[in-house]
Amino acid sequence: MTKSNVLWAATLCALLGGLAIDRFLTGRHLRELEHKYKVLAAAAANRTNDGNAGRGRLASGSEPPSMDAVVAHVETVFSQQSKDGTWSQSAENELNAKLLPCAVDGSRVQQLECRTTLCKVRIEHQSEQGFRDFMKRAFAQPSWHGAMVSRVEPQAPNGAVANVMFFSKEGHDMPSLED
Repeated sequence: MTKSNVLWAATLCALLGGLAIDRFLTGRHLRELEHKYKVLAAAAANRTNDGNAGRGRLASGSEPPSMDAVVAHVETVFSQQSKDGTWSQSAENELNAKLLPCAVDGSRVQQLECRTTLCKVRIEHQSEQGFRDFMKRAFAQPSWHGAMVSRVEPQAPNGAVANVMFFSKEGHDMPSLED
């Protein structure tokens, strides 16, 4: 085999290898995007139909639970948990360090408590804009390694906006109604 044939074969192998890697990575990226789309579509259906207790349909044809029902279930699981002396304290410190600097312009962290696998944070904001600003600052960079769910409370005093967030311990899913 001549030197040019060897170079040609090596180049062809490199191109084919690159195409295979690109195809693999593109497929993985497409699967991740499809998953994000499904999650966002389900969340949008819940938001759109929140007044109808989440009557949007999932692809399987089953009724998705309303966000109120999901948060109420997580709240129930949280209230049944006891404190984990080691993880709870370190998680509270971590969340406090990450969320407290974001609570500016009249936003106040009113509750921050961690238990066995869940943390609950309640923050009150002076206005809806204050809430949006807080969320932008707090989640501009993903910094929590577990699952998270957030819900604006429907009734906050004096025109304030309050939101409750639950954070799960890394490696633990957020409690679901199917559990």
